[in-house]
Amino acid sequence: MYYNLPSKKLWRTLLAVNWHDHRKVEFRVPGWSSDSIIVLMRIIPKEVRESILNGNTYFYAKCNIGADYAEELFLCDWEIPQDKES
Repeated sequence: MYYNLPSKKLWRTLLAVNWHDHRKVEFRVPGWSSDSIIVLMRIIPKEVRESILNGNTYFYAKCNIGADYAEELFLCDWEIPQDKES
């Protein structure tokens, strides 16, 4: 079976929150070909979920942005950017 390896490579990627509720979040993923993706809250790490609910709108995660379809995307190693004013 042939696997398109560039679609599997993980890149540190910016994720910007478009909207959220207590069950799901819509992120813009500027490095990916589609406008946005929807991610279930329950699969997002607890500290990132809490940060989203507290109003933070930008995060980083490693993502296989070479994927052709949203169903193929994989997010891991989430980061909450530090406030530059601290």
